[in-house]
Amino acid sequence: MLFNHHLQTPILQKQKHARARHRSEDEANALCVAVAGGYAAVGYHGGGIKMFKFKSGEKVWSSEDLPVSMLCLMWMEAKETEQLLSGGMDHHLRVWEKQAENPENLVLVGSFGVQKGPILALAQNSTCVASASDDFTIALWLKDTLTSKPWIDPKVMCILRGHNGGVTCLAFSPDGKELLSGGKDQALMMWKINASPPVLSQSISNCHGDWITGCAWTSSVVLSCSSDCKLRMWDIQTGCLLREILSSSSLSTLCCWEDYVMSGSTDGLLMVWKWESGVEITRIQAHKSRLHHCTVVSLPDLEKNLQPKDLLVASASEDGTVKLWHPLQVQHHNTLHGHSAEIQSLVCKKTRPSEFLTVSVDRSLRSWSVTTAMETPRCRKGSVRVVYFLGTDDLMVCGYDTGRLEIWHQNSMVYRKKVITGWELTLLFVDQLVKIQCECGLYPLLVGKVSVNGSVCVV
Repeated sequence: MLFNHHLQTPILQKQKHARARHRSEDEANALCVAVAGGYAAVGYHGGGIKMFKFKSGEKVWSSEDLPVSMLCLMWMEAKETEQLLSGGMDHHLRVWEKQAENPENLVLVGSFGVQKGPILALAQNSTCVASASDDFTIALWLKDTLTSKPWIDPKVMCILRGHNGGVTCLAFSPDGKELLSGGKDQALMMWKINASPPVLSQSISNCHGDWITGCAWTSSVVLSCSSDCKLRMWDIQTGCLLREILSSSSLSTLCCWEDYVMSGSTDGLLMVWKWESGVEITRIQAHKSRLHHCTVVSLPDLEKNLQPKDLLVASASEDGTVKLWHPLQVQHHNTLHGHSAEIQSLVCKKTRPSEFLTVSVDRSLRSWSVTTAMETPRCRKGSVRVVYFLGTDDLMVCGYDTGRLEIWHQNSMVYRKKVITGWELTLLFVDQLVKIQCECGLYPLLVGKVSVNGSVCVV
């Protein structure tokens, strides 16, 4: 899908006559994104929250009179209603609820908080929500109190104290019974959340020489990465250091899949190890500048039976691009262009790992489809020579200088065909009729009537 990134179309933002580089100074940068139920919520620097339709890119809602920087967003997993939790620079948490009669409208249910610093991270398990703050604390909140009707100001379940610096990352264990936290104090801590009250089970002080930038669980160890250029693995039961892997630069992001761990660095390296053995599998110069995020993505037909050779990782960088890699094969498949400034965050759709979104300093939110990106690398498509809208703005046809024809419906590609080789295309339209001919003036090569039935295009 890629929302026409190769056409350089502004996605999920108002079209502007000027390029993003010439934007006015008062427009807010996008900082974070959360996706659920066909909608994407985006948090902005000093600009509150906006919500967009995932498929069409239409902005359907924005918070009013809320000049607050939103540092983290999370859709809460609730049974009856869809609620968004936001953490702000103003030290407050806010609960927003979709209206049953109008799901494209969010209403502020309540604003609350007990922490004295900006909210830096959010995490949830089946029963509670954790909020990490720059005031060195983690607050635990029962989900039932955040989703109660009528709204009652929630009382904090517990304040976890132990860090001596801002808490930068959180991760619940797979069973939801323990919480892992890392901070600016270079400490990694494990908390037993199912105890009453929750207690600190492991405290690993000075486990790094700089801020901890990421933490994660595997089946038998916990992982941490840091600006000190080190990835470390720790025993869950004893807190002992099991293994250390040294990088050539600061590590900024971390993700895991089975017994593989992937990390990105500030000098653009994407590195893969087997965490059990500590053996480095590969080291790829993925980007020429800071790698902000890496995550495992997949094709729809491989989601349930993913093999190591099919492992696909998306890396998002300060250079404004997303790249797709088969890291175990050291294969770069595609570079996704579209953003004009550094990418701040990348998030996959939970229900469809083959689709993900990115937000950037250029103030745009972009949606990408792994299926389309893997299907035809941009270099093979060639350059777009002509674009037309058919009838309404929902249906678009574009032709490439390689003779490729594509038809898009509501930002999804529904038809493609290589109609001629070696000549550029000219597209002519009468009503819904499409005539395709080459520039040399030969007779039309194809005449068809276009109709769209759901996601299927008939020509």
